Amino acid sequence: MARRLYAYRRDGDLLFPERQFTAPGNTLVPYLHAVLAALPAGAHPGSIAGFFLTVQPDPVLNGRAVTVKEWLEAGGPSEFVIEMAQDLTAGY
Repeated sequence: MARRLYAYRRDGDLLFPERQFTAPGNTLVPYLHAVLAALPAGAHPGSIAGFFLTVQPDPVLNGRAVTVKEWLEAGGPSEFVIEMAQDLTAGY
């Protein structure tokens, strides 16, 4: 499966989180598909949200720690966050 977008089920509905899209123009976050492919398949939706939206200590832009989403939107190297995604566990 290509995993080009992330979705999860809640109360029978299939939800596609907005964090996958950029604010202006609603295009996909750059390299989203590659990062999704690196995440553990059994990761909880909250863990994935935290991964994308919590300020991380290592991705730094203009002297400021940023979220994975901000990093990718700013054109930061995707390999960096792909490695971060591969290091996540599915909560075992």
